[in-house]
Amino acid sequence: MRRIADLYPAEAKTDARDVLIVAVSCIPPLVLGHLLHLAATPVRVTPVVTKAQPVTAPVVPPASAEVPEPAPEPIAYNDPRCAVIRPLYDGLRPGTKAIRTAIVAAGFEAPSYGVIRGQLRTEVEQHEPHLAAPPPAPVAFSA
Repeated sequence: MRRIADLYPAEAKTDARDVLIVAVSCIPPLVLGHLLHLAATPVRVTPVVTKAQPVTAPVVPPASAEVPEPAPEPIAYNDPRCAVIRPLYDGLRPGTKAIRTAIVAAGFEAPSYGVIRGQLRTEVEQHEPHLAAPPPAPVAFSA
């Protein structure tokens, strides 16, 4: 019995055709037929037809001749310390300690916590009732 090595001596050069024959012989016939069919079928490219849309400029409303509303007048508080307290309402209701610190920093004498709660905060929230609704600011604890 002859060996494959005897059929193909080492010095024989392999040709591209030989490689193709070996590759094709390893593929089952039905698969090879399918691949050859796909290779021979032209690719159909369907062009995308789009209708040209008319370009229109955006409609800009005419400038209004109205005069903008004047800014609201600042609130006149009975106690000048209330004007110092008002900026502390930044979405949260300030605590009495924060209010007292702001009043002292503004150069006023430190009021009692009762005056802050009973008079100053009440006056600010009377002029602007929506300021009484926010939750209280978190309290800073000290050791």
